[in-house]
Amino acid sequence: MNSIVMGSRLYVTIADCRLALASRLVDHVRAWAAEHGYDLTLNVADEHRSAAVAFHEATGWWYSHATDADGVTADGRPVKLRHYILTSRDT
Repeated sequence: MNSIVMGSRLYVTIADCRLALASRLVDHVRAWAAEHGYDLTLNVADEHRSAAVAFHEATGWWYSHATDADGVTADGRPVKLRHYILTSRDT
């Protein structure tokens, strides 16, 4: 079993989205993890029509499960997190 590295809080501006900055950063991390035999994991807020969810699912991350995070939304509901995995074999 490989060691696991967790990514956390990747944010890019709209201008950077147009330059594919998020894709380039994630590609770099994926290459590094594969080279060193690490699997990757991350979580994103489970929001309706989330750009982060769409991005990670479109770029090969495997949805694993959902959990409730600490804290609540503005309307008092629990914050849901979607957990993703990318093994070094997937890169």
